[in-house]
Amino acid sequence: MITIQMYEALSAKALFDKISQEKLPIKTAYKLSKIYEALEKELKFYYDSIAKISQEFAICDEGGDPVIEDGGVRIDPDKLEECQEKLNELSILTLEIELPYLSLDELDFLSLSLADMRVLTKYIAE
Repeated sequence: MITIQMYEALSAKALFDKISQEKLPIKTAYKLSKIYEALEKELKFYYDSIAKISQEFAICDEGGDPVIEDGGVRIDPDKLEECQEKLNELSILTLEIELPYLSLDELDFLSLSLADMRVLTKYIAE
């Protein structure tokens, strides 16, 4: 069982997207695939929640549809602070996910930045 916050799941998914381009040993690929699937499931909730929050605080046109501006939903300036609070609460939501752990030996072929390693640390059994 791994306990992480939603923002950590976002960082991990981005890292796993990058790692997925590498040729991996089969056991490592399998474990990473299981972790990736579990993160995608949790992140589906995250993206659905962002859509609901955006709808709730959006400025809508005369047809009742949210106004899209610069590729995103335009938020009512009077409700911006409350919207930001809800988004912050969502990003620090605690997740408990049943995942396989990786060993350092399984990741020995990777060259990672310190920042990437910090993200990956939660998924490594020492």
